[in-house]
Formats: sequence, structure tokens, C-alpha cells
Amino acid sequence: MDIETAYALLAELELREVEDLGRDWFEADLQEQLPPA
Repeated sequence: MDIETAYALLAELELREVEDLGRDWFEADLQEQLPPA
């Protein structure tokens, strides 16, 4: 997953106003996909 895809997915989740559980899952998945900052 590239950073543009990650941002697109995050924007989609925010538009849907996902529950905290969904947001936590996305952030955890994103951390696994991207190298440490």
C-alpha cells in the first residue's frame, strides 16, 4: 500500500464517520504497512 492509497482509505473512513474500533483497526493496519516514521 502506498501513502496515497493510505490517505484515500483514511479519507473514506472519515467520510463514513467510522466507529473508534474501525479507526483503531485501520491505524494498526496502516502501521504494519508503512515503515516507522
